Amino acid sequence: MKASIIIVFVILAVLVLYGILAGGSLMLFIDFPSVFIVGGILIGGTIMSFGCSIPLRALKKALQKEGVKDLAELREYVNVFSMASRLSITAGVIGTLIGIVQMLVLLDDLSKIGPAIACALLTVFYGVFLSELVF
Repeated sequence: MKASIIIVFVILAVLVLYGILAGGSLMLFIDFPSVFIVGGILIGGTIMSFGCSIPLRALKKALQKEGVKDLAELREYVNVFSMASRLSITAGVIGTLIGIVQMLVLLDDLSKIGPAIACALLTVFYGVFLSELVF
């Protein structure tokens, strides 16, 4: 990997972390229902699309230093990560809809609206983060 890509990635990560920490704690951006929604849709959708073995092989190969030698195998792995990218955006949208429905149901009790809004917003954040920066 080129040094310039790593430098840009580090600068972006520092800026995002600064933006998060300037407004409060990093723990404000951790919401387990949102993680479960995005993770469940991402893992479940990938396994439903490719089975268990192909995504695991793609993940192992992505973490190794040596590249893929076979063009057909490379296309297969690219398809896995492309599907994971699309699924993470979809999971973010589904999580947002779930959070909005929860919020509308809880309009009578204003103290319970905050977690529903957090679920709605953080699932989009997680989905976009995974799609654009991981996959």
